[in-house]
Amino acid sequence: MFLHDNLIYHRGRHGNVTRDDNSVIVSENSLQAFRSAIDEKATMVEFDARRNPLGKAHFPIIAHDAASCGETPTIVDVLDAVNARCDVNIEIKDPIIWKQVLELVRWYIEYDGWRPEQFMLSTFHHPTAVLIKKHFPEICVAAIMDAIPLPRYITMLARNGIDNLHVEWMNADMDMQYGSLFMKQARKLGLHVFVFTVNDLSVARRVHDWGAERIFTDRPELFPI
Repeated sequence: MFLHDNLIYHRGRHGNVTRDDNSVIVSENSLQAFRSAIDEKATMVEFDARRNPLGKAHFPIIAHDAASCGETPTIVDVLDAVNARCDVNIEIKDPIIWKQVLELVRWYIEYDGWRPEQFMLSTFHHPTAVLIKKHFPEICVAAIMDAIPLPRYITMLARNGIDNLHVEWMNADMDMQYGSLFMKQARKLGLHVFVFTVNDLSVARRVHDWGAERIFTDRPELFPI
């Protein structure tokens, strides 16, 4: 079973969070969510970065949906709040911002005490993932899957330097039903497989036995420390 250190806090520690015997509701992708994750000694948090509606002269915002409303932090706000106290997975929602994100990552490594291995950049847009790896090979780069690809596609990603493959738990289940061909190919090529978004212990056990190394979760309280 996955232990606390194998968890990735999906959009921070959100939902019903208990602090000092008080229960509060914390919004996902909020600064409070990331501070709460740090309080729980998260080893990695995940958040979604997309273009700022004010224009490219402004830092990318942290929001899952383009229509997100309310107070929305920027990527700089979140990195400053985390302050290198855990690793971060930045999911790039808009491919157009990849250079801007990479410039910020470089700045935090050079000037703010972060290490390259503390960053993982991921995206559903695989050409962007390949570009990121080409321009900054020291950074861990993940291709997010919306299906189980053919083995030759996995080979192509590996040849282009991709480090990780992130798959939805339902697709992991599907791979198990068909001989785990995806997992076998990933292991053969030395790729790391993480699974999202696992909020159920029975699912966690299945994907652990399948071979996933880490999981994204909204329910870290389910797992032992």
